[in-house]
Amino acid sequence: MTVAELWEEYRPKIAAAREADRREVQLSLVTSPELIGRAWIMPMTINRLLYLEAIDHPFLNGGAVTRDGVLNFLWIMSPEFVPGATRAAKKFYRKFWFRRLHPEPLVEYLEAEFNTEGQEDKSPDANWVAQLVDVFASEYGWAEAAILDAPLRRLFRYAEAIQQRKDEKSSVGFNSPQADAMRNEYMIKVNTIQKAEASAG
Repeated sequence: MTVAELWEEYRPKIAAAREADRREVQLSLVTSPELIGRAWIMPMTINRLLYLEAIDHPFLNGGAVTRDGVLNFLWIMSPEFVPGATRAAKKFYRKFWFRRLHPEPLVEYLEAEFNTEGQEDKSPDANWVAQLVDVFASEYGWAEAAILDAPLRRLFRYAEAIQQRKDEKSSVGFNSPQADAMRNEYMIKVNTIQKAEASAG
C-alpha cells in the first residue's frame, strides 16, 4: 500500500473522528437527564459529586458495589433527588425493589463524566472544588450555587476555553482526542510505509 492509498483509507476515518469529537463537545453543554440502563441520570455536578463523596460511595473509592450502593447512586443522580428528603428517597427506592440492578453501565457513565483521555493520569488537587468555584466566580461573576449545580462537563469545557483565551500562543478551540488518535495511527503507518520503501529502494 502507498501513502496515497493509505490517506484515502484514513481521510474518512479522521473526518468521522473529528465529527465525533465535535458532537461530544456539544453534548457536554446539554443539561438534560440521560437514560442509563433503566434509570434516568442527571449530568454530574459538583453538588452531586460531593453528596456521593459524603457517603464514601464505592463507585468513587473503588470499594465493593452492593445493591444499596447502586440504589444510592441512582437516587443522588436522579432528577427527583432532594437532599434530606427521606420520604421521597423511600418512594424512589420502591420503584427498583424488584428490579435487577446492573452497576456496569453506571460505572461506564461515571468514567465518561470524568474522561481524561490525552491528559496526565494524576489525582486532582485537594482544593479543586474551591479552585473551580473561584475561576467561574472571578471570570463570569457566577454565584456559588450556580457553579455547584452546573454540569461538570460544561464547567470543564468553559475552563478549557478560559485557559486557551488567556494563552497568547493558542487559538480558541477544543481538544479532539478521537481525531488526534486517528491521525497518530495514520502517521505511524505512514512511517512504516516510508521505511519499507526506503529499504526496497
